Amino acid sequence: MSKECYEQKAAAIEAIANPVKPNLPISVALEEAEDLYLWVQSDRAALERVGLSWQLVDDLPLRVAACRYTESEWQNHLTTTSDAEKEWLQKRNEAKVLSVDLTRALRFALGRKLNVLGEKKPSSGYMRQAAFIDYCYNIAVLAADYTEQLQAVGFDISRLDGACDNAEHLSVLLARVHTERGEQYILRNQRNRAYTHLKEAVDQIRRCGKFAFASQPERLKGYASAYGRKNRK
Repeated sequence: MSKECYEQKAAAIEAIANPVKPNLPISVALEEAEDLYLWVQSDRAALERVGLSWQLVDDLPLRVAACRYTESEWQNHLTTTSDAEKEWLQKRNEAKVLSVDLTRALRFALGRKLNVLGEKKPSSGYMRQAAFIDYCYNIAVLAADYTEQLQAVGFDISRLDGACDNAEHLSVLLARVHTERGEQYILRNQRNRAYTHLKEAVDQIRRCGKFAFASQPERLKGYASAYGRKNRK
C-alpha cells in the first residue's frame, strides 16, 4: 500500500526544490501526522473558515504512507549494503598492515638511499583511497623483485602470496562501496523530499489550527508537536 501511495505522490515529491533534513525521528513524524489527521476531523468548519483547504487534510494519509515507504527503502538499503562496507574496511586494514611492513622491510633491506619506493607511504599522513590501492599494488610488485633481500632480513615471503590480487580486489570493493553510497544518497534524498512534502502539509494544518483555536486550549493542544514540546523543556 505504501508503495502505491508513493507512486501517487511521486511527481509532487520529486518537485520539492529544497528538501529539509528531518529534525525528529521519522517514526515520530509519521505518528504525529496520523494523530493530527484524526484530531482535525471535527474542526473542519473552523479550519476552512481561516483559509485551510480541506484537500490538504485529505491528502495527509497519502503523504504519510509515501514518507513511510521512502524511509523503509532507505533503511533496508543501509542494512543490505553494510557487508560490502565491512569487507572494504577489513581488507583495507589488512592491506595497510602489509604495505607498511613491506615499506619498512624494503627500505631496510635495500638501504635508505635507494629511492625505489617513492616519497609516499601509507604510514605517513593521509593518502586518498585510490592512491592507497595503487601503492599497495605497486609495493607488492616491487617486493616480488626483491624476495631474496627480504628473506635476508627475516621478512615472511609467504605474505606476498596473492598481494597483487588482493590490491586489485580492493579496487573492486571500493567501486562497490562508492556505488552503494551513491544509492544511499539518492534514497536518503528521496526520503527527505517525502518528509518535506509531509511536513509542508502538517505545518500548514497546525498553523491554521493554532490561529483558529488560539482561545481554546483543549483544541489548541492537538495542533502542537508533543515531541517538540517535550524536547524544548
